[in-house]
Amino acid sequence: AELMAEAEEQAEQAGQAEQAPPEAAAADSTTSAKKDDAAATEPTETSAAPVVPRAKELAAASITLDHCFGFESGRRYNLVHADAACNTVLYAAGCTVQVRNLVAGGDAEQRHIAFNTTTADAAAGAAEEGTTGGAAVSTPLLSPTEGDGGTADAQSPPRPPPPVLAKSFHACFGVGAIAMHPSLNYFAVGEKGGGTQPPPIRIFEYPSLAPAGVLPSGAQRGYTHLCFSASGAKLASVASAPDFTLTVWDWQRQAILLRTKAFSQDVVRVAFSPSDEGSLTSSGVGHIIFWKMARTFTGLKLQGEIGKFGQFELSDIYGFSELPSGNVISGNEFGTFYVWEGRNIKCEVTRPGGRPCHDGPIELVFVEGNVVLSGGHDGFIRRWDADAIESPSAENTLVIEPLSELRLGTSVQIKAMIKGPDAGHWLVQDGNGGLYKVSVKDQKVDLALPLPAGPIRGMDVSHSCTLMATVGSDGAVRVHDYALRALLHVSRFSAGTCLRWAPPVVDSRGLTFATGHADGVFRAFYCSRSHLMLLAALKPHTMPITQIEYSPSGKLLATGSDDGTVFFLAVADAEYTPLGFVQAGGIVTSLSWRPDSSRVLLCFGPAPPAAGAIVVPKDKSKVEKDPVLVELTLQDWSELDTTASFEVPVTRKDYTIPRSESQTAATPTPGPTAAAEAPSSAAPPSAGAPSTAVKQPSAAIAATALPQLADAGLRSVASAFFLRKEGATVTAVNESPRGPGVVCIYAVQDDRLALKLEIPVSGAAITFACLSDNEDTLLCGLADGSFCTWDFPQFTQYWCGRYHDGPVSQIRAHKDLCYIITSGSDGNTFSFKTPLYDPAKIINSAKFMAEVQPPAAQQADDITSATVYSLQEAKIKQKADKMCEEAEHRKASMRQELVSLREQFLKLLHEHEKLLEDQRVPSEEWRVDTDLEQRIAVETQAKVDMVRKELAWESEYKELALQKLKDRYLTGIDTDRIVVLAFNSDCSVATFGLAKLSAATKKKIAVVHSLMEKEEDTKKSVPAQKAGKQAEKLATTVRLEGGTKLGHQSTSTMQQRIEERKRQRQQRQQAWELFKLGEPNDAIDDPEDVETIRSAQKNMGDYPLKMSPDYRVPDNQRINADKKRRQKILLEESIFQLKKTFNSRVLALRDRKVALIDKICRWNEEVRELNKKLGVQETLFAPSLEQREVPEKRLKYTPEDVTAFAKKQAQQAEARKKKGLGDRALMMDDGHSDEADANTADKAKTEKADSSPRKSTAPSITMSGLPGKDSKLSAPMPVKKATTASPSLLSLRASPLFMPSPVVRIRKGVTSSNTSSDLEQLEKKILGMRYLHEKQEISQRIQQEIGTFDEDLNTLRKAKFHLEADLKVADMKMLLLFQELSLLKDFEKQDTTLNETLKARRNEKAKFVAQVHERHD
Repeated sequence: AELMAEAEEQAEQAGQAEQAPPEAAAADSTTSAKKDDAAATEPTETSAAPVVPRAKELAAASITLDHCFGFESGRRYNLVHADAACNTVLYAAGCTVQVRNLVAGGDAEQRHIAFNTTTADAAAGAAEEGTTGGAAVSTPLLSPTEGDGGTADAQSPPRPPPPVLAKSFHACFGVGAIAMHPSLNYFAVGEKGGGTQPPPIRIFEYPSLAPAGVLPSGAQRGYTHLCFSASGAKLASVASAPDFTLTVWDWQRQAILLRTKAFSQDVVRVAFSPSDEGSLTSSGVGHIIFWKMARTFTGLKLQGEIGKFGQFELSDIYGFSELPSGNVISGNEFGTFYVWEGRNIKCEVTRPGGRPCHDGPIELVFVEGNVVLSGGHDGFIRRWDADAIESPSAENTLVIEPLSELRLGTSVQIKAMIKGPDAGHWLVQDGNGGLYKVSVKDQKVDLALPLPAGPIRGMDVSHSCTLMATVGSDGAVRVHDYALRALLHVSRFSAGTCLRWAPPVVDSRGLTFATGHADGVFRAFYCSRSHLMLLAALKPHTMPITQIEYSPSGKLLATGSDDGTVFFLAVADAEYTPLGFVQAGGIVTSLSWRPDSSRVLLCFGPAPPAAGAIVVPKDKSKVEKDPVLVELTLQDWSELDTTASFEVPVTRKDYTIPRSESQTAATPTPGPTAAAEAPSSAAPPSAGAPSTAVKQPSAAIAATALPQLADAGLRSVASAFFLRKEGATVTAVNESPRGPGVVCIYAVQDDRLALKLEIPVSGAAITFACLSDNEDTLLCGLADGSFCTWDFPQFTQYWCGRYHDGPVSQIRAHKDLCYIITSGSDGNTFSFKTPLYDPAKIINSAKFMAEVQPPAAQQADDITSATVYSLQEAKIKQKADKMCEEAEHRKASMRQELVSLREQFLKLLHEHEKLLEDQRVPSEEWRVDTDLEQRIAVETQAKVDMVRKELAWESEYKELALQKLKDRYLTGIDTDRIVVLAFNSDCSVATFGLAKLSAATKKKIAVVHSLMEKEEDTKKSVPAQKAGKQAEKLATTVRLEGGTKLGHQSTSTMQQRIEERKRQRQQRQQAWELFKLGEPNDAIDDPEDVETIRSAQKNMGDYPLKMSPDYRVPDNQRINADKKRRQKILLEESIFQLKKTFNSRVLALRDRKVALIDKICRWNEEVRELNKKLGVQETLFAPSLEQREVPEKRLKYTPEDVTAFAKKQAQQAEARKKKGLGDRALMMDDGHSDEADANTADKAKTEKADSSPRKSTAPSITMSGLPGKDSKLSAPMPVKKATTASPSLLSLRASPLFMPSPVVRIRKGVTSSNTSSDLEQLEKKILGMRYLHEKQEISQRIQQEIGTFDEDLNTLRKAKFHLEADLKVADMKMLLLFQELSLLKDFEKQDTTLNETLKARRNEKAKFVAQVHERHD
């Protein structure tokens, strides 16, 4: 009601002002015409609702930028020096360029150029441009200001800006790049744009900071890098997405020299050649391009050659520099250098051992004389020998060591470096925050300026002095004095998410604040003069804390989190005691206490997105639902039991935020120019509805609005809080993810929210809103980086400006509104002076902290581990641990009782045994539980069955896995590599590792063979036809000759002979005449001859010399892609068949070796029998196959092998234990590779085979088929070399097996005695000689068989040498065929194109001829 009365009173005052005399109105309009909102809603006679008067925007100079506490550390090349001593630097911060002196005064010595456009400036500029046509010189849009209230340099007064500035009114969304002129008298600033006009590049004088020129239309959205040439005459700029334009400017004439598209992806740097201003180099994501300014017949052109990575891996290029030879050295994202010679990579530079030059991307590369300096993400600065890098080398990789290296820190990421006044002195920008002064020569590192890194998530100010605390994603908690522009304290923790300063009821000193962090940890601090004291560290949540709010009474504190809970803490005497939590039901984005501390107001949902983002709801069914405010009514904490859990019940009430009539109307959100066309009055509210006053946004605000989504149903709440006046609630509502932002005042009526006042405060979405301490000013941070202030609750004056390059995360005000502080996601924090600034109201924080008494609390222990339980988890775990402890105690008591009962039972049983037989109780009576044994047996059997099932599943799983591996790697092998070893030498022959032909290849081979068969049939049919015709002709001739012969008639008279001769002469005459009749006419051609000649001309062809100029390849000899493909397939088949044929010979030789080993085993049995008869013991030659000779058995193990292996492992473990190595050595030994285990198992198998007794007959070992076709050994064979387990053949030739010798050793029972007769002794001697002879024969047979086998193996080995040479030639032929096939395919494409063109031209000719004939007809 009070708010309504104030609004009505102001409306009456505004109406009286509008009814003033025309002269007064005209005089008033001369001062406020440019700042009044033409699109505001005017009062009407029919409107029953109170109407808010027109809101007037304050002058741009009302709120001025005082200081910047941030630095965009993650931006590349965001640091340039402004003097030769490198004491003053320039860097971009949001929509400003900061000029900071690092030596004189640190933070205090700071000037800036603000590139923001306030809505008042934009409206004034647009009006001036409309009246003058852009030709007149107006007040400059960018006015340099002094950070400390100083004045510009009197020696160089600013000159008037060029006329183009009058036409450059636009919305600046940040600074994209800066560059300093080589003379240090000028610098260039490239802006970021988001409006309809492209952002310009602005030139400023230094040190006066006066505007010196504007370079328009160089990019569509912004600039990523600027660079002056060595002489300073030219300026190169690279645009960001979407155009990526490379532009070369004559900046003094403000003209474009050359322009082209640099690349299709992000370009991060461009640089002129230090020796040739006509050459440039640009680099970025996945590319580097070398540009030349070439003069062509059409004029000067910018020609670029993109670098070819070739055999080297494609990489992003961030830093590069030109070597003295003209080559370019660049770093890559893998930490090595690429040396570019022209457009190709000459070599890659690494450190010894294959180590990269840096562990991570190389950001910067500089060349100083004969030294290359590099800096990377690993925090190292290394110096390299440039002469060694440029030395000629035939290798692709150059390995060198750095001359020296210096590490700035473990968490330092080098993003920019500028050279100092002395050699080896540099100023380094850390991507994780901070500026370092580095002396590479002296190996010294000094922190010149500590700066934040990453977005600022939380910020608040003290109510007692000018202290400000911030926390960001880098985890640093910083305390500043924003009046003194000084950084007081820095402490690092986990990533911060929110921050809240304690109200006076909690700490009257105003030196206590609390922070929330991404790991769910809550921390409370006390800021003393010397340090930050940690008062408390608790973990109430499992996910990031989003909100922290103290209750108005100062006794409670509430924290909201992404985990959907709100936790309450009791606050008393700098101590924070956990009370409990409630389930909120969503991500808490806003939290506020009721003035009486009895209720909490919550808002849910994601925060508004950044400017330019497109948000599409996941669940379209929830689009039209209105946001909800939740009010939680707390109970008396003394009555709640939280011993088992911190979760407590709560009374919850949900309020749906209603829409006003202006929102429910189907009108799109006003665009940049829609506000001026908005209706001048609002529709009257419906009867019975709560009275509302809806004010349209001003034209200046609408001019900065972003394009809106067509769907206005995605409403969200940015902030909601109670007013001190009971029953009023202020809510900042975004009508869509991009805006506009509306501030609504509600009152609770009949358990629903009644809209009392609704003010569209901005065209962009609201990210944060709050009131000043006295609740007379509304502060709103917006998603487009701007912020605005309104007088509350009148909403008659406002101020809006953009300074951040991203959404504003927090905005706070000094208790007396002397300062306004903003922080944003761009990592910057700005302080502004307001018209209410009064130095007398500013309290010196250092003096204040020295005077107050610090709290009696002690430093609390911090939570440093991310695995620490939250309070609820710890409570639950404590309860679970207590229950487990009680259960264990009960188990221990029960076990003790069972032990006591068992002792009593045994004692009774012992006494029972002493009784007489008839006094004893039957044994069945002693059974306590008759079913116990049966149950135990059943349970034991069930466990055994379960174990068997588990093992069966595991076994089958392993078998399936092994089978899959075999199918993947072995099924496609036709022949594995099998080595056959010789017996008596080191010679060996191996098969070719041959893969099976694929199904596609087999199909191609079959198609080629079918085509060849068809061609052969066609060739055979033509000669058959010719042969038939010749046979027919020959038969005709034979018939004619046979007809002319007469039969022999014998006559004895002369008359008969004479008559016979006459008849013969007559017949010959007749035959001649008949032959004459068949003589062809010279004038007539024989049809058969004509056909023969025609066929010969057609088929036989012409055979001119190939060197003849008119030589034409016959059709049947011409080659095409199909014929070449056929040759390639046939050659592939031939190579396969050659290898397979040779493999079959090797496999046959292996089968022969297996058979020979079988023979030798049988002969060894015979020798053993003979030795038994002779009483001799000797070692026999027992050859065997090695593992590589039978690779198909590599994965076959018998149960005996596994048992032997396990036994050996157990013995080794026991031996280690005895030696004192213990379990530690045993665990280390278990880490052997599978290959070592397999070798051990193979050795176990060999030992087993060697230790097994020889049978009377050797096992039959045969080979059948080829590898891959069920090639198996019929019996297991020991896999070992004969030379390792038995003597060699050379040593065995000297043994009794291979040469006659007397008995080596006679058994004890076989001695020469005189008991036997001479005849018996002679008979034994004869038998011994016979046995020795048989042994010699066996030895000779073995030698002969082995020698023959080795000779055949050597012959096959030599044949393989010749075959390998032929196959190598075949491989070269295959490569040649492939190249020829590629060429023929290209030729066919050209032929097809030409044929199509010829056909089209012929059709055109036919059409023209037809038209000509029609005309003639």
